Amino acid sequence: MNKKTLIRVVENVDYFNESNSPQEIYLNLRSYSGELLNILDVMTGKDVMLFCFLAYEQRFSVDLSKLYDFISNNYSEFTIGEILNLNPNKECYQCDGNGNVGCTQCYGDGEVDCSECGGDGKVECEVCDGDGEDSDGDTCYECQGGGEMKCSNCYGRGNETCSDCGGDGDLECEICDGKGEIKAVNETLVKMTRYLSYDINFTKKFENMEEDEVISPEFYNRLLSRKKFIVINDFDHLFEDYEHPNYKEMKEDDVFLVHEKNQPELKHSSGKISVW
Repeated sequence: MNKKTLIRVVENVDYFNESNSPQEIYLNLRSYSGELLNILDVMTGKDVMLFCFLAYEQRFSVDLSKLYDFISNNYSEFTIGEILNLNPNKECYQCDGNGNVGCTQCYGDGEVDCSECGGDGKVECEVCDGDGEDSDGDTCYECQGGGEMKCSNCYGRGNETCSDCGGDGDLECEICDGKGEIKAVNETLVKMTRYLSYDINFTKKFENMEEDEVISPEFYNRLLSRKKFIVINDFDHLFEDYEHPNYKEMKEDDVFLVHEKNQPELKHSSGKISVW
């Protein structure tokens, strides 16, 4: 979409006039149901980014044409990492986070074969020793000649409650003591946030920084307060043996630059931007 057309779209769509930031516009864009939906089909990822920034800034009576050019020539994508936990809990590998494991005695059924009858539900008649006749050759009065009696332990069912799990079919996981989580070893929980911004106070600094270099909290907070960015992706990730040059000195809540890329190619799907 050329510059004139995009600016005209920005000026004619007033749905986002009350939005408090480009980020809010970006998030609301995907739930928008107006005429802009059809226009999205012919917009590039870069057009979507420009729309979010211009739609927010136009309330300040800026020259949209000049701002369009400035953003186009100075936007950057960068990812910031934030240490959430240096010794996080993670899902127990034994129980998959459930806190319980299947009972190995009953295989999760809660019942086992009766210890008296072996699962048959019947036992040998004690009066006739299973012969069906008494010592005189008459029919056994106890078993009526059958030689077997209903098992008094399982009442003929053939099963009894598993003594290991008490009939639940599950046992408390011994690895995590039923909590479903264990303490990670040599692992770090990091929040990754991917930004698009045209704020040269920050993008130029990031261009000259090394990857994984720590960012001061004051500098990072200034970036967030200036509202010249959109977050296109964020997620928490548990890194195993996370290699950070300042790992030994790192502490929770520290932030650092993961990587920076100047003017990357942008695509979008239904308004959700991706970097290529």
